[in-house]
Amino acid sequence: SIRGVTFRTREEGRALEYDGVLLELAPGRENVLSPCAAGELLFRALEEGTLLATGRAEGYVTAELETSGGERVTLWRTEAGVPVYAEIGRDGAAELIVRISRWECKE
Repeated sequence: SIRGVTFRTREEGRALEYDGVLLELAPGRENVLSPCAAGELLFRALEEGTLLATGRAEGYVTAELETSGGERVTLWRTEAGVPVYAEIGRDGAAELIVRISRWECKE
């Protein structure tokens, strides 16, 4: 587990930054979800995804969404609506897991 990591997507490519060190990321393998794309996919699903199902699991409120690219995101939220966990994948298999802590909304 690491903190303070920034992921940037630009026309030139993707980069990961931590403690002043910048790592340029080469394009990944075809048809594999990149861990660096997890944040972007999660926000894309929340912003423009299609809601497929809602429910409850292990004391959390769940929502399953699909992005325009076909990725499925299952999001777990507290009763207050705070996101805590997400699984992102395709074809019924989770490829990425996102654990969310210290969530806050800023205007």
